[in-house]
Amino acid sequence: LTVKAYIARLFLVSDVLHNSKGGGDKQTLAAGIQEALPEACEKMGRTWLRRIEAQEERDTAENAVRQVLQAWQDWAVFPLLFVRGLESLLLAQVYETSAKEAGAEPDEKLRRKMQQWFSGLNQAQLPHACQQRGLAGKVHGLEGAPRL
Repeated sequence: LTVKAYIARLFLVSDVLHNSKGGGDKQTLAAGIQEALPEACEKMGRTWLRRIEAQEERDTAENAVRQVLQAWQDWAVFPLLFVRGLESLLLAQVYETSAKEAGAEPDEKLRRKMQQWFSGLNQAQLPHACQQRGLAGKVHGLEGAPRL
């Protein structure tokens, strides 16, 4: 898809969320969107946004993403932590880290947190914890992620 097409889809989702403020079925719609957003944003960030080569196009896309996320914060459609997680999925550099590398992390505080994530103690809780933070919590590959 083109940059304009991705941005149009993002604004469409935003319009639906804005129109879903309120109660009843509208809240159910927003909850469904909230459930799908982390996976969709991870895919969008990895397969589209980070691969835009032209600086002007990349700036336009990043500004559109920031505008939409700021609107969601202003409308209080999602918790702040959730919106920040989506921002990370879309805009932050992705670092793949193994359990072995986590154990060698020089920052002690970060090392303990990373080792906790890799320990397996809380594996059943990880998908929910990730979802609450707007992060992708599923273990499958990107090809199964929802489309935005």
